[in-house]
Amino acid sequence: MAARAPSESAAEKSGGTLWRALGVEPEERARVLWAGGLFFVVLASASIGLTAADTLFFLRNGVDKLPWMIMFSGLTVMAITLAYTVGLSVFGLRTWSWLITVVFAIWLAAERMAITVDAPGTYPAVWLTGQVVMYVGFTLLWDIAGDLADARQAKRLFPLFTSAGIAGAVTGSAITGPLASLLGTENLLIVQAAGLAFAGLLAKITTTRFVARDHAPSSNLAADLRAGWQTTARVPLFRLVAGVGAVLSVLFFLVFFPFSEAAAASFETEEALAGFLGLFSSIATAATFLVSLLVANRLFTRLGVVAALLIVAVVYVAGFSLWIVSFGLITATLFRGIQWVAINALASTAFSSLFNVLTGQRRSQVRDFVSAVPVQAGTVIAGAILLVGAQLPEQMRTVLSLAVAIGFLALVIPMRRAYSAALVDAVRSGLADVFTASLPGMQKPHHDADTLSALKAAVDDASPGRRRVTAAILGDVGGEASLEALRKLLADEDGTVRWEALGGLASLGSKTLGEEALACITDPSVRVRRRAIALLGR
Repeated sequence: MAARAPSESAAEKSGGTLWRALGVEPEERARVLWAGGLFFVVLASASIGLTAADTLFFLRNGVDKLPWMIMFSGLTVMAITLAYTVGLSVFGLRTWSWLITVVFAIWLAAERMAITVDAPGTYPAVWLTGQVVMYVGFTLLWDIAGDLADARQAKRLFPLFTSAGIAGAVTGSAITGPLASLLGTENLLIVQAAGLAFAGLLAKITTTRFVARDHAPSSNLAADLRAGWQTTARVPLFRLVAGVGAVLSVLFFLVFFPFSEAAAASFETEEALAGFLGLFSSIATAATFLVSLLVANRLFTRLGVVAALLIVAVVYVAGFSLWIVSFGLITATLFRGIQWVAINALASTAFSSLFNVLTGQRRSQVRDFVSAVPVQAGTVIAGAILLVGAQLPEQMRTVLSLAVAIGFLALVIPMRRAYSAALVDAVRSGLADVFTASLPGMQKPHHDADTLSALKAAVDDASPGRRRVTAAILGDVGGEASLEALRKLLADEDGTVRWEALGGLASLGSKTLGEEALACITDPSVRVRRRAIALLGR
């Protein structure tokens, strides 16, 4: 009797079912596990370090010095952006990914020693390090993710990487308070250093196994920034984007500083303050995850990405109006929490989506320029406003902040027309990548209302070539609205458009594909009939 093959265990079956539910192919599972672990560890350790840095600076150096640090942080991040790019160019991703995390780990250990000997300038350095590690860590993670997944894989795998990072941030923030009570707030720097050292090991293994070659970027940062500036100055949409990026930075710190003041004044011990800040970060990050998962994409689909930025502007106007009426720890925490969710679940993805009206290298050049110059300039301006505001009564400071929020609202309002015009130009130029490029994050705002409006208008374009391009784009974009538009194009007078529309319906898994293919059996176009027969046979 022939030996019977061992049956698949229940655990293996359930594991396979989970992977299939997540949309992960068998050959992708290992890289998802390693990359997910890297995202988790980096953001968990960065969250612990950020809370520790805030607590040490607020209570040992004085929260009143924070406006100066905010100004310096903008300049520091500009310098770090240059240093990071140079390091990536010199060492390549495989080496740089673990080297920079180990360097940060050593630096944090040195800062812990500096606290022991009470070296001057230690706490400002600790606070800046917390900001820099979070910024660089996030940038590094998405550099690695970009090499682990191609454009089509990114739509499935990026949300998984993001989920792992969010889980890490929630976990790190939640355990910060207990760790501070157990080890002492200053020793959280050692915990962060250990986490980064472990992240360096994970980065080395992940990039060695899954990054094809230890390449360095072929572009030059100075040339890219110059090209990004030229495109930004020339295109009306990106002049508005640069202004919005700068004002978003200003508004972020106009909320962060008063909240920090209120928190520092409400807790007498470092352990209590670290516990409060850690718990707040954990709850706010978890809320961001839920809004991203359940609300954000529906909002983008119904209203559009520019409307999401308008919602963020309204949040700021409402929040500062609340503070004019009543300011204390409760109202400060409420506004800061809503700001956290609005920025991370809505604004960041909506803002990033605007760059997708450009293609290839131009997109990265403009994005890098806006991130390195206007956004960081906004941080410097925020520090200057806070320094001036320190001389004013509290209510006058809030009125000044409210004026900035109203200015932000006025800046966002004309963006929709500019964004819609850019999308229409992209359809007419056949730039499919504008509608299919992946973003780091959980949301998929390719289905936003502005994009779909531009594509629906292109369905009735006089040019058959543009209608054909539109059909191809709709097949990649997906969603119920895309299916409806493709069914309309299936009756187009041009055979090549009908052929593309039928292929799009097939790629999107239309529930009525059999009926649609059957109806095309008698199509005048031979190509359409052949595709219909092939789909029916399949």
